[in-house]
Amino acid sequence: RVINQAGCDLQALIENLLDHSKIEAREIAVNFEWIEPKSIIEEVIELVQPQFESKNLTLQLNIVPNTPARIRTDAEKLRQILKNFLANALKFTEHGGIEISISSAGQDACPVRIAVHDTGIGIEGDKHELIFEPFKQADGSTSRRYGGTGLGLSISRKLARLIGGLIELESRPGVFGTILSCKVKFLDSNCGCTNSITSSIILLGSIHSKFTAISRASILE
Repeated sequence: RVINQAGCDLQALIENLLDHSKIEAREIAVNFEWIEPKSIIEEVIELVQPQFESKNLTLQLNIVPNTPARIRTDAEKLRQILKNFLANALKFTEHGGIEISISSAGQDACPVRIAVHDTGIGIEGDKHELIFEPFKQADGSTSRRYGGTGLGLSISRKLARLIGGLIELESRPGVFGTILSCKVKFLDSNCGCTNSITSSIILLGSIHSKFTAISRASILE
C-alpha cells in the first residue's frame, strides 16, 4: 500500500509540475469536442478506485435526472480537473467517503455541474481563496501532515477557465466536509437539453469490488 501510494503521489506531482509550467508559459492547447461527461467520470473512477479501497473509503457517482448526456468541451482538461478534485478529497478524508455528482446547472448555455463532496476535515472560510494559489495550502500543518505541493486546485481553476468553466468551493470544518464543483458550458448555441440522462446512477465503491452500478429512475424526482 505504501509503495503504491508513493508511486501515485510521485506521478501526480510530476503531472502537476508539468501542467503548471505549461500554463505559465501559455503552451496548453484547448481541443473542444462533443463528449459524454458520464464516461469521463467513469474512466477517472476506474483510475482512482484502488486508492480509495486502500483507505476503506466509499466512492459513489450520483447522476441527477435530466442531466445533459453530452457536452462540448475539452475532455482531457475536464478529466484532469476531476482527478485533482478526487486527489484532494482522498488526501483529506480519513473516514466515510466521497460522492461525485453530475447535474444540470441551469439553462444558461446548458451548463453541467460536476461536484465532488467529501467527508474530510473541511476548510476555514478565510482560507478558501488561498488553496487556489500555486504552492499554497490552508496552513503549514496541513502541508506537514498531508503532504502535497498545493498545485492541484490552482491548476484546476486555470484549466476550468481555459474551457469556459467555473470552479466553486463550499466547505466548513466539522460540518459537512468539502464540496468542489466545476460548471462546464456547452459552448454551442444549439446545444439544447433534450439529449439528457433521465435516471440517477449510483456507483458504490467498496473494498471488495471496483464498483457496483444501481439505476434508480425516480428517487430524486
